[in-house]
This record gives sequence, structure tokens and C-alpha cells, in this order.
Amino acid sequence: MPIGRSVKDRKKMAVTKSGKPAITHFKVLKRYSNYTLLELKIDTGRTHQIRVHLSQIGYPVVRR
Repeated sequence: MPIGRSVKDRKKMAVTKSGKPAITHFKVLKRYSNYTLLELKIDTGRTHQIRVHLSQIGYPVVRR
């Protein structure tokens, strides 16, 4: 999914049609009741790539 500046909030990064290409591979390691443990591999390394891609597919990053 391409990543660029958010059209709603220019301070944030988001998946956009006009963004730069970004590739993130993920594998589910374990599912819990309220969260999922993932293994991630990024091919491109865009700013906030992991956070943006996971949020887009419904897996926002959380802190413990």
C-alpha cells in the first residue's frame, strides 16, 4: 500500500493513492483475546510504515 501525507491531517502519514510504494509482510504468530502477536518484515522502510499499514488493515500498534 502506498504511503504519503494524510489528506485530512498533513502532519500524519497515511495510505494514499499518490504516496510512495511501501511493502510490509506479516505473519500471525499467536492470537489472544484482545490482540495479535505478529512477525513483520518491511521491504521499503517508509516513515511510520508499520503503524500506517497495520492501522489500515485493522491491526493498530499498541504499547504495553
